[in-house]
Amino acid sequence: MRNLRQKSKKKATDKGHKIPAGKYNFTVQRRFPPDGIPLEKWERMCSFWNTEEWHKKSEAGKSNRKNDLCIHTGGSIGFDEHRANMENKEGKKVGYKKVFFQTHATKQCKKRVQDGEINENDFKNLEFVTKRAKNSYVAYTQQLEKMYPEETKCDDLAIGRV
Repeated sequence: MRNLRQKSKKKATDKGHKIPAGKYNFTVQRRFPPDGIPLEKWERMCSFWNTEEWHKKSEAGKSNRKNDLCIHTGGSIGFDEHRANMENKEGKKVGYKKVFFQTHATKQCKKRVQDGEINENDFKNLEFVTKRAKNSYVAYTQQLEKMYPEETKCDDLAIGRV
């Protein structure tokens, strides 16, 4: 969506409209839909974006993206919803460790694990979106191994009430 808003802004500024850097003017931009977007649909989108509610969400999102304490790769879906989606897909209960990995590991790292190049306990080669996320994942996994050394190959939910 951001790319569409940027394309609309460029069209408007190319036609002589002044829109400050880092800002949008949806009252103006509503007349300049990006290629491939019907005018009527674009106008509805601009009306939505031209609300105080959207502006607050946009600012909160911008602030969150700058804050490395909340970076994850799960989008706007909450942790519990991710877990439920994963359980539906796999047809079984999914543990916190697996959900954390799926929402905090980099896309490249998840692909390497999926391809069997590395595994989820190969701490040296795992890549996460932040150092804090990696440290949390490693610490949790190591704590599970200390508490349940004979069961470390299973999912954390199978270990009991972890």
